[in-house]
Amino acid sequence: MLAGGNARKTAHSGPFEHGDDVKSDTCGDRGFVGIARSEPKYMTKSGVRVRSKAEKIIADYLFDHGIQFIYEMPLRLDRLSLRPDFCLPDYDMIHEHFGLDDEKYRRVAAAKVSQYERHRIRFSYTTAADETDIEEALSQKLREAGVPI
Repeated sequence: MLAGGNARKTAHSGPFEHGDDVKSDTCGDRGFVGIARSEPKYMTKSGVRVRSKAEKIIADYLFDHGIQFIYEMPLRLDRLSLRPDFCLPDYDMIHEHFGLDDEKYRRVAAAKVSQYERHRIRFSYTTAADETDIEEALSQKLREAGVPI
């Protein structure tokens, strides 16, 4: 679902749905595949459900700032299937929130970052350490990535 400003869904000829105004390589037709997952439980201002309280704060922040996003749009890179937390199609980038702080999760997060770098995908991320002031951290990371806040 495309969110921010006005959330909507439109049909697409691929194995997923997204807003018809999505034009970027990163958040558009770049080998996305579906992955079965549990239902997100936190409702955001845009009407999109997300999996964590921190993701809700991020989604609401993006919505409040008029930044369109697609939550967990499947992305396939080589043989690896990913679901980046937030695709920002207007900026042709991804934002991830790595909200857990255990060794296995950190290895997975590092592998995602490595894949984004390897495939030259523009991205930013926040971590559990940023959660004490997630909105400020998000503002800073997005500005550093060239998103006007």
